[in-house]
Amino acid sequence: MLRAAALAAVVHLVKALGECAPNMRPWILNVVNESTRLSEPAHVYLLEDALELWLAILETSQSADPATLQLADNLYPILEQSTEHLRIVVYIMQAYTLLCPEEFFLGAGAKCMALLDDMLSDMRTEGIITVLKMAEICISVTFPERNAFLGVKVIWPILIRVIRCLLEGDDLPMVLSVQLCLLSRVILLSSDLFYKAIEEAAHGLVEYDSDPAKVLNRVLHVWTEKMNLVTQVERWKVVGLGLAALLTTQNATVLQRFPAILLNLTEVLNDIMKTEENGTFVDGLVAPPGSRPASPLEGRGGAARWGGGATGDSPHERRRRRLSALNPAHAVDLRLVTHHQLETLKNQVGAETFERLLQSTEHDTLQQIREYIPL
Repeated sequence: MLRAAALAAVVHLVKALGECAPNMRPWILNVVNESTRLSEPAHVYLLEDALELWLAILETSQSADPATLQLADNLYPILEQSTEHLRIVVYIMQAYTLLCPEEFFLGAGAKCMALLDDMLSDMRTEGIITVLKMAEICISVTFPERNAFLGVKVIWPILIRVIRCLLEGDDLPMVLSVQLCLLSRVILLSSDLFYKAIEEAAHGLVEYDSDPAKVLNRVLHVWTEKMNLVTQVERWKVVGLGLAALLTTQNATVLQRFPAILLNLTEVLNDIMKTEENGTFVDGLVAPPGSRPASPLEGRGGAARWGGGATGDSPHERRRRRLSALNPAHAVDLRLVTHHQLETLKNQVGAETFERLLQSTEHDTLQQIREYIPL
């Protein structure tokens, strides 16, 4: 018990200082290693504090050394044992993802994501959302060109599962919100990968004749019918951006859903557009220069909020801010994107076909969207 008390004291010390002294780091990493190895009897009463210390060390790290990366091998057995420490383990995975995404997902991170996928079917709603948000972060960070789609690769089984869950269309709104956001982020990265995932998800589905077009049609039906259940405006916008991106992929099934897609895009625009003093419309979510948008990461109390906690300017917080700056909700103007996509679509299908698509859309929808976009 004395060791547990000492470990807890070190956690508070590292958090208070906001850094780990270089001469202490090897010793602390060794302590964390011994306390999180399930083969060590002492882990029974040291594990909880050791996980907190592990996270604190990652949050104060400027870079990942070999010892820190090797420590990540301890995550898989902890996850495999039970979901008792799921939340803190996912926080540690998030910290690794921001610190060293390529190294982490070429090693222990990929194994952990595969395990999380296996565990999803037995999880309650809170656990499912935690895992889906972790998957979202995997494809939100930037990887080197040589592994540009590594994030999509490590969440691939989760992505297939999400598509098949959407076919049922009966998940709670909070789960549906993250599912649609995850799909949208994949589309924004690569629509080809999205269609490949649809093809794989369709394989073996007898009720859809293993037909990717039928699966896509059902996914888009659920998407457009239930998109208004996404209550967080940032996520709603990202989901809208995903739909807009599909418009120019020259897919007949997507074009069949054109009226519903345009309706949803109009509803998002109605919600996010604001009027400037000169009467012009602007995307109210696009972050002005120098602003600090909300974090895309799952919160951890006061310290997780921008400017909150004693380590508000820790290396981890700076990494989070850089990630937030890339969030499409704050970095991309939905009105400009929608206008560009509709113009591109018009060039792809020709003016006559484009006019037929518009005529298939409700008059009220066209009237509203024309307030923002010339059609």
